[in-house]
Amino acid sequence: MIIVQLIGGLGNQMFQYAAGKALALHHGTELKLDISHLEAEAGNEYTKRNFELNCFNLNYRLVSEEDRNVYFPKKISLIKRIVKRFFPALEKKNMFYEPGKKYYPEFFQLPNNTYLYGFWQSEKYFEKFASVLRAEFTPAAPLPMALMDVKKRIEQRESVSLHIRRGDYVTLKSASDFHGSCGLDYYKKAIEFLSHTKKIELFIFSDDIEWCRQNLIFDVPLTFVAQNNGACRDLYLMSLCKHNIIANSSFSWWGAWLNQNRGKIVVAPEYWFKTIKSKELDIIPDTWKVI
Repeated sequence: MIIVQLIGGLGNQMFQYAAGKALALHHGTELKLDISHLEAEAGNEYTKRNFELNCFNLNYRLVSEEDRNVYFPKKISLIKRIVKRFFPALEKKNMFYEPGKKYYPEFFQLPNNTYLYGFWQSEKYFEKFASVLRAEFTPAAPLPMALMDVKKRIEQRESVSLHIRRGDYVTLKSASDFHGSCGLDYYKKAIEFLSHTKKIELFIFSDDIEWCRQNLIFDVPLTFVAQNNGACRDLYLMSLCKHNIIANSSFSWWGAWLNQNRGKIVVAPEYWFKTIKSKELDIIPDTWKVI
């Protein structure tokens, strides 16, 4: 089996699931999810998150306490200490911590019975299993009637999803200092790039939609998608848009990646973290436009 620890919000959990699923499929084994970090108290260190992947049609099992004890034993006997130190090849487990923020090219050399810890934010970890993941990352529940009109307009127009991430990127100092948030200049440049040859209509998604209503003034039609639809439904609607303007956010990254329009244009910000450019990482696919 492959075990992956889940950390962060929905977008991060999707990256972790996708990498774990890819390694499990590679070995022909099952995937188990460890949600113990999500259940722990966050304090003021990071934003408390919940398990959110249950909104999709995924095939997984949650890790058992017995499984966790294999990797995080409460007590280690003398014999196990000797085996661990002098005969590591005899151990039937392997814990692997993601080495840095770039793609790790030896990923598929990791053996079966590996516990994965990290963020795994690159499609290179799972692109050869893209069809499986796109089928699984579909909403488990049907879209409510209240959103059917939005869905219809998205499908009938030259629709562009525009995602603005605020939340803890603005309110939590540690997140603000590390991530930063995309400024309005970025969105203006992205809109100009897309509207140069297309008559686009913007569909605005955000965790602070009222701020967007007050601050987004663009010379193109705007539809502000209500904030209380649930993350999974917003992600689904974003994926139906013809094109995508994403924030430095794993959430809108997935909205764009799940977009199956063959002619899609995806615009991403130059900086993924406050001091780290997107091109210094492996997070942005080569076909996406960085501004």
